[in-house]
Amino acid sequence: MRKATLLVIVAVLVAAFSACHFGRGVKGSGNLKTEKRDLAAFKAIDTTVCPLYLLTGEYDFSCTPEDTLRTAGHIPGVEVTIMKEVGHFPMSENPAKFREYILPVLQKIS
Repeated sequence: MRKATLLVIVAVLVAAFSACHFGRGVKGSGNLKTEKRDLAAFKAIDTTVCPLYLLTGEYDFSCTPEDTLRTAGHIPGVEVTIMKEVGHFPMSENPAKFREYILPVLQKIS
C-alpha cells in the first residue's frame, strides 16, 4: 500500500473514531482510567513520522468541529480543517467542495 494511501486511511480513522470517542464517548464517563489511556494514546501519535490531518464538516453533528478541535488539542503537530458548507459525508454531500479540502492534503502527503 502506498504511503499516501495509508496516511489518508489513518487520518480518516483517527478523525472519525478518536475525535468522536474522546469528544463524547469518554468525556464525562466517570472512568478516569479510560480517559487517561485515551489521552496517552493521542499524545503518542508522532506526526513527524506520520502526518495527521483532521477534516471535519462544519455541519457534522455526529463528530462535531468541537469534538475534533478538542481531540487535536492532545495531538502535537496535527493539522485541523473545519470544512465549510458540509456535514458528516462531504464526499457525497458536496463533492466539489470536498475536493477543495482533500486535494491540498493529498498534495502534502504525496
